[in-house]
Amino acid sequence: MAKGEGLARVLGAWMSGLGIGLALVLASSSVAADSSGTEFWLAFEPNGATDAVLSVQILGASGTTGSVDVPGLGFTSPFAIPTGGLATVVLPAGAMLSASDGVEDLGVHVTASKAVVVYGLDVHADSADSDLALPVPALGLTYYTVSYTPDVPFSSQFAVVATADATHVTVTPTAAIAAHVPGVDFGVSLGAGRVYQAQSSGDLTGTKVVADSPIAVFSGNPWADVPIGVGFADHLVEELLPVASWGTDVFVIPSALRTAAERLRIQVSTPSQLVTMSPGGGVMLDPGGSVENSFGTPVRLQSNQPFSVAHFATGGFDDNGTGDPFLLVPLAVERFARCYLVATADDGTIFPDNFANLVVPAAAVGQIGLDGTPISAGSFVAIGTTGFSYLQLAVAPGRHRLTGPLAFGASIYGFGNYVSYASPAGGSSPPYPDGLQECPEPASLVLAIGVAAALASLRTRWLRPRRVTKGRARALPCP
Repeated sequence: MAKGEGLARVLGAWMSGLGIGLALVLASSSVAADSSGTEFWLAFEPNGATDAVLSVQILGASGTTGSVDVPGLGFTSPFAIPTGGLATVVLPAGAMLSASDGVEDLGVHVTASKAVVVYGLDVHADSADSDLALPVPALGLTYYTVSYTPDVPFSSQFAVVATADATHVTVTPTAAIAAHVPGVDFGVSLGAGRVYQAQSSGDLTGTKVVADSPIAVFSGNPWADVPIGVGFADHLVEELLPVASWGTDVFVIPSALRTAAERLRIQVSTPSQLVTMSPGGGVMLDPGGSVENSFGTPVRLQSNQPFSVAHFATGGFDDNGTGDPFLLVPLAVERFARCYLVATADDGTIFPDNFANLVVPAAAVGQIGLDGTPISAGSFVAIGTTGFSYLQLAVAPGRHRLTGPLAFGASIYGFGNYVSYASPAGGSSPPYPDGLQECPEPASLVLAIGVAAALASLRTRWLRPRRVTKGRARALPCP
């Protein structure tokens, strides 16, 4: 082989590797979901601690303006995101829902001049939780609710917020809601910003909610012991993804600081659907059904059809007062993003211990950034042979930015003395919307993936075992 031809092959392999790296970056962003936006509708379900403080966190670019409104209360609060990228608006106590089978004019409307990430907080020193708000374009028409089995005298609950007038909602409950019996459909008509809330002494998990216009659905419990009989009870809430946004590959990562096994619940979208768990076995379910399992190590769940998983932290009695129950619906791999904006629930007064759980493709380990600083590759732990690693990342109170060259998963949570909160992290992927310009990672991170791929290509082509045949060296076939 001529020297020129050899050099051409080396350069070709190098450029091919760079192309592979770039393709990985582009592929990772093409399927990621965007939880940032300029319009959101929220609802605040009852907390067992009725004097909890309700608030909305708005994360984005400094100078972004907007408004948080509760039309039914005549409440309007303009905001401007300050330097630091976080604005918090405290809502009137009257924004908390109270109906057990009724409609209230208590939808919370958030609008912004540029793309932002929004979280809802319902916080009391003894009972709290948080949720990631979904922008209106991310809402859907079909949902299945999730809660925890209520212990006497607690209840389960869900709330539906309409985004358009003349929205018709059909509910198929799995437990009695006032006079509505399980398994029998009933309808509700809503105007924009109006909220239907249901409560039951039974477990409403698996209740089907279908609408003819996009709706936002919030679900959980005012208070719940997890598991039943293990104190203390805590508030549980999450804004749910529509079934159209569920995924087929989900990782559930245990909470930091907890030693007791936590709980997960699985729901499916198609009849007789098989979901496999590793470690663990498989479960077969129908829509509206659910199954609960304990876990203490990272679990990967997969199916050939979309499904959803809910992660429940257990009561503080399980861990000598560290934390209490929370509800978290982790994002499926298909919904991973490359940039997340997160904030802790307070300044550390109630929640001194705060964490972000990360699930990262092996190719991006060592290249995930926290507020612009790379996180050491040695901090991550491989999740078996899945090709992913995880990290329970301790974060200081306040606002943070997580970035990576490939899409990865993230959630934010925190613990205090018998109290906790948790939610998926809100994020986006390229092309980033106006307002999230802080998100793009340095070009060196993209280059690093290309270099890694290039070196792998060179090893494959040039460092294979060689043998001599008639005076010439010949590469052995790759195994």
